[in-house]
Order: sequence, then C-alpha cells, then structure tokens
Amino acid sequence: MKLYFIHILISIAIVACVQTPQPSENSQNTNTANVLVLCEGLMGYDNAELSKLNTADGTSVVNYYTENNINSTLGDTSNDGLIKGDTLITCSTGGAFLNFINVKNGKTIKFIKLKEGWQPRKMALINDSLLAISELINSQVIILNIYSGEIANTIKVGPQPEGIAFYNHYIFTTNSGYGDFNYKHPDAHTVSIIDLNSQQEIKKIKTGINPLEVLIDKKNGKFYVAYVHLPSKLDSMGGIMEYSLDNFDLIREWRCYPRSLTLSSDGNSLYFINQVNGKTINWKGISKIDLDNGQIENLIENKENNIWYGLAYDSFDNSIWIANAHNHLTNGDILVYQYNNYESPIYRYNVGLNPNKIFFIR
Repeated sequence: MKLYFIHILISIAIVACVQTPQPSENSQNTNTANVLVLCEGLMGYDNAELSKLNTADGTSVVNYYTENNINSTLGDTSNDGLIKGDTLITCSTGGAFLNFINVKNGKTIKFIKLKEGWQPRKMALINDSLLAISELINSQVIILNIYSGEIANTIKVGPQPEGIAFYNHYIFTTNSGYGDFNYKHPDAHTVSIIDLNSQQEIKKIKTGINPLEVLIDKKNGKFYVAYVHLPSKLDSMGGIMEYSLDNFDLIREWRCYPRSLTLSSDGNSLYFINQVNGKTINWKGISKIDLDNGQIENLIENKENNIWYGLAYDSFDNSIWIANAHNHLTNGDILVYQYNNYESPIYRYNVGLNPNKIFFIR
C-alpha cells in the first residue's frame, strides 16, 4: 500500500472459517479449486496474511498462513506473490525478505532475507532459478538466484520501480516516482527496459504519470502499462498504454482509472479495475477493453463504493474474481462473478486485510 496512506490503530475482527452463500439450492459449483489469496495487511503492522478458499464446499480460512506457521508471519506489507510449481513466493516490502510457501499445506519452506533497507515491491520469474525484483528505495532491479539465495546482479533503473515483467530476454519495470513523492525526477513516469544479455538498462520509454503496472501479452506481441497520475491531483485521470514488444513503440492509449490489468484466456480482452478512490466519478467497477476494436465496456459496477484492490480472471470458466478491500482498515472479501452474468456475485468469501493477489491451485 502506498506510503501516503494514513495509518490508524484499528481493531480487526477475524473470522477463521466462513460458509459462502450459494446462488441457489439446486446449483452446484463445478469450478472446484483451492484458491489462495495474498492479503498485504496494513503497512507498519506486520499483519500480512494468506487466506485459503475451498470452492468445493464454499468455505474460507482467513488466517491460513498463521494457523500453519505458528511462529512466523508473512511480514510487513506483502505486496506481491507468484506461483512456481507447487510453491508460492511472496515478498515483504517492509520486512525485506521473500517467503517460499508450500501451496498444498501452507507451510513455509524457506525465507530469503534481502539487504537491510531494501524494499522489494514486485517480482517476475526469469527462468527456473532466477527471479527479478523491483526495489523501491534504491531504484534498482534485483536479480536473485532463488535456490542459492545469492544476488546475481543489481541494475539501476528509474526512480521507484514498481511493476515488473519479463519477456524473451528483457525485463520491464514501471518507474512510478512513487506518486507525489518523487514525481519531479527527470526519469520518473518511464518504463525501463533491461537486456539480460548485457545486464544493462538499454532504454527508457515515457509513459503517463505514476505508472504502476506492466503486463505482457505474448500472444499478440504487446505489453500494457497502467498509470494512475498523482494522488494530490484530484481531477487527474490515468490510463492504459499499449506498446509493441518488437520495437517498444506506443500503439494505443485509453484514458481511465486502471488497476490490476488482467488478460482473458484467449488474449482478446483486457480486464481491469476502473475506479479512483476518494473521488466521485460517474461509474466505477470492472471494465473490459476489446483489443480487436479498442472499445471499453463497463461490466461490473462497484455499487457499494468499496475499494476494489485486486482482480483475477479464471480461465477455467471465464469467471471474474475481485479482491474487495472495503476501506483498507477492515478484513476484505472475494467476490466471484459468473461470465456474462455481472449483476451480482455468485460467491463471496471472507479473507484477510487488504487482499491484492488471487491464485488458483488445481
């Protein structure tokens, strides 16, 4: 969560196991899976959590990680996670470590501690042994050997890199400047492109102000960057920029309020959370860009005006999963919408504080 949020002492009611409402007595959920939800917690409180959802019986275990790891925590602000085989790797921004968790039993396999003062933000797998990590404070990309725990290299990029992705032999990072914090830096609001063959940044391309995410579309040879402008500029609007993976040229741009870019399984649609917090706009919720004709369609309205904090598209049945953080100060929930039936969620699961990533385990 951004540093400019005000952190308040709160009491959080934790519900360990919650039965999920079913859409009707006769309906059956054929999309069975164990779903893990990474909840980043509140910065400075060391209360990140991993929740587990069982779609077969409709239950959720809110404190799944802490129940299976009595003497350890996910750390202060778990901003990102990714699946590698049967392992979930999470990074703690405040704790400066990586946590390797067995997805079958929720137990920690090992920790890798990074240097004191580093703040890992996002991760991308390079290959079976190497992981790329964006590191906020020192404006660098860390190349880490996940087996040995050794740092293979550190590469300087633009100010406050956040989103990170890997394709071919290139690493892409979004250099946000961390919102208002460093927005005047000459290299803010760029994407750094690192060539792993030379282990150097080879190019910076300009984006909109405060870019947070980068998403690779291998099928269509594109990559997408989401930028949100500055929190202090209440009337500002962000957008999504489409670039070519061949020459890194800008192709198209859409103005919106984007977060959590997610591609459909066929690669023809780009889903995203389309809302801004703390300001009234005409519509907020989940939108979709038809990548063939470039049109934006609003799909799921955020009628309760909550903070939707993460998004996942399940290719098994094309369902849409929304991580609802409510007001950032109380436990969240996961809303599941059936494909082409977006009026109300068909399932709702209770999870931990500030859910941000959803992983399907089958």
